[in-house]
Amino acid sequence: MRLLALNCNQCGAPLDVPAKARFVTCVFCNVRLQVQHEGSAAYTETLEDIAEDVREIKHTLDVEQLDRAWERERDSFMIVTKNGRRVLPTRGGSILGAVAMSVFGVFWLSAAGSSGAPAPFLLFGVLIPAVGVYACLRGVGKAKEYEQAHERYLDRRRRLVERD
Repeated sequence: MRLLALNCNQCGAPLDVPAKARFVTCVFCNVRLQVQHEGSAAYTETLEDIAEDVREIKHTLDVEQLDRAWERERDSFMIVTKNGRRVLPTRGGSILGAVAMSVFGVFWLSAAGSSGAPAPFLLFGVLIPAVGVYACLRGVGKAKEYEQAHERYLDRRRRLVERD
């Protein structure tokens, strides 16, 4: 059996390790070591160091996984504009849209009323602001849901990052 002449990563003591060994315990300081092979070179690394590296990697992956989950959740709140652009809902935008529709409805009513249009045309002038108010309420509700979800995400992310 071929042996590798290595040194303990903890105390520096010489170690004779079987060439195919992956783990060894130093007989001088009792630290558990992993034998690393890179090409024709070999060295030891304490398992505690490896465990800390694994914890750091797992922590980083947890944060990245949370970020990816938030991106998917955020996409579910997106609104598609008439031009096909995707935007996040805002309370102000929803209110502005309702005001614009109400103004248009009033304009429609005055134009239809002054021209002697039949009742269905007048009814349409009432329907436009009603739809605007409904869209406003839905938009404000969706904006509020988005804001709450965003706050929950930021809180979870902050706690996850501070856990380190």
